Amino acid sequence: MLWCRICLWVKMRLAALILVAEGLLLRPLCAQVDPGVVREVVLVRDEVTRSLQALQHYTWTERTDVSVDGKPKSSATFLCHYDGSGELIRKPVSDNSKKPANQFSNRPVVRKRADLEDYIDRALASMRDYLPLKPDRIQYMLEHNQVAYTKSGQNKAEFRISSYFQDGDSIVFTCDPVSKAMLQINVATTLGSPKDPVTMEALFETLPDGINHLANATLNATRRKVQVNRTNFSYTKSAN
Repeated sequence: MLWCRICLWVKMRLAALILVAEGLLLRPLCAQVDPGVVREVVLVRDEVTRSLQALQHYTWTERTDVSVDGKPKSSATFLCHYDGSGELIRKPVSDNSKKPANQFSNRPVVRKRADLEDYIDRALASMRDYLPLKPDRIQYMLEHNQVAYTKSGQNKAEFRISSYFQDGDSIVFTCDPVSKAMLQINVATTLGSPKDPVTMEALFETLPDGINHLANATLNATRRKVQVNRTNFSYTKSAN
């Protein structure tokens, strides 16, 4: 009988400890979020979702220009659209990039060029990680209380997001306070190392039928003096 009582007491203590531990673990995720922030961010998320879904019925042209130390490095033009699964398809129209250099070449000059090309490719990929913002990431940031909202004037509302894609990054974006259409995004992040800071600035426009889209984005990687400029234009609604 005594042994049964001891076992029961141990089980009760363990259950209590588990509840306390769960509470401590969940507390950061359940932190109180300002209802006003929730309302505004949800409206922005819904507008981003609406525009992205509407863009699946469009084709457009994307031009990417890369410069290094202020000198043109490469440029490429793509015809873009979304497929049935929502994946962005980019069909090359023109590309003046040189044949990729061999990273394992015995020639130092060739290896150096290959290293720069790899860096540029990673910079381009980083732009697509951040721009445009993704509705599911916005929702995740909201649930984890990583979004701050400040109404910054009659013509725009400002939001701040921390650690959107990687730890330590920062995003500030503004939108129309009424329509919630995106106006501008500024990103501060790194490319593989804290010693390699990268900034991005993106501007958005609205088509005549009310669809918001990324119009222009510029990436600056100061350590390697690389700049990438991406422009989207000639939006045409598909026949279907």
